[in-house]
Amino acid sequence: EDDDDVDEEADEQPAGAAENPKREALELVMATMRNWARAVAEGRRSIGGRSGRVISLVGNRMPPAESLLDLGKQIALRARMRTLVQAPRSSVLGLPTLYARFRRQVTREGKHFRAGEEAGRFIDRNLISTGELDALLLVMLRNVRRLIAYADSRRIESTAQHDWLNTLRSRFLTQVFVDEATDLSAVQLACTIELADPALRSWFACGDLRQRITGYGIRDEAEIEWLNRVSETKIDVRSINIGYRQSEKLRELCDALALLLDGGDRQRTEASKGSEEANAWPLLEEGLSGQPLARWLAERIGEVEDAVGRLPSIAIFVDGDALIDPLVGCLQPLLAERNIPVAGCKEGKVVGDEREVRVFDVQHIKGLEFEAVFFVGADLLAERLPDLYRRFVYVGMTRAATYLGLTCEGALPAGLEPLRSHFRTNSWVK
Repeated sequence: EDDDDVDEEADEQPAGAAENPKREALELVMATMRNWARAVAEGRRSIGGRSGRVISLVGNRMPPAESLLDLGKQIALRARMRTLVQAPRSSVLGLPTLYARFRRQVTREGKHFRAGEEAGRFIDRNLISTGELDALLLVMLRNVRRLIAYADSRRIESTAQHDWLNTLRSRFLTQVFVDEATDLSAVQLACTIELADPALRSWFACGDLRQRITGYGIRDEAEIEWLNRVSETKIDVRSINIGYRQSEKLRELCDALALLLDGGDRQRTEASKGSEEANAWPLLEEGLSGQPLARWLAERIGEVEDAVGRLPSIAIFVDGDALIDPLVGCLQPLLAERNIPVAGCKEGKVVGDEREVRVFDVQHIKGLEFEAVFFVGADLLAERLPDLYRRFVYVGMTRAATYLGLTCEGALPAGLEPLRSHFRTNSWVK
């Protein structure tokens, strides 16, 4: 029960009380007397919860309120002193309880949370959403840093019942590195900053705003400014516009898609120094599925092998693990004619090697790179993820160094139609 008149003198039930009904009753009466004495000293005429029910049961056998006044003042003073002494620990380890109490209060007042039966059940069951959990963790981590940075932190530790602050201090990291940072929310990134040792605050992150493939990841540099304020630091932002290993036509295609993602003008991606580029046109093929799709892929893979003189690294991206095995089954007999093996890579596992064609779920392709990439079923992905599909396509395109093929079961999605002029159709063979 939500009992605001919790006996602060009896945080734990005494050993043996549960097995001894008389002792349990005595402890209950004593806790009630302490709570009643404090209520008298604070000018309250009644108390609720368990203590209130005991008072109702005892009735006129309760001692006169006047006789409890001095005792109540001492109890209230001690409670306030304990609150002060325990404030550092409560500001970290006690935050979940404080937040749960705050949430119940504002819900009763009709603030912050949407009214309704579903929200009520969520809060009554003491559940927490992922966004709330991230924010709660951030506040706890920030408070740990501030306590450690406090000039007299040793006195904080000496007043605590346990060496909890040292335990938390031992978990800090000398340096923190965050890859694919744009897939994390600003709150989550702030949490990673707070994991860095406060004496160094050494934190590095890298990512491409155009490659954000989560609905909650950071969207622009304004959120980095928010990180500066929340983390009480200054993040040094450096921009990189060199495309790693991509051919000129693929860089132009990716820049055009980046323009659709960001709007406005974008800096042109430059070639890396000393790169020797093949410059094949990206291919677009519409109305392909099933066996016709497998034949088209097998023919294009054969063209890549002939052009390079050997089988380079080749990947096929599909929307979901469930589509990997069917496509592998269709491709195997066709590629076997050229002695080219094909393997399915489920759950993001990079199995096999460059001497075979590998099929991946598009969800797990970040950090990979291949000489040739085939992105299958872009229109179906657009139907399933209308807000994010262009970002997945962008990530897929940037995995290819020289050869890129994009296929659709139907037509090219409307959101990609401005890119059509960057593609050729059917074949890399002149």
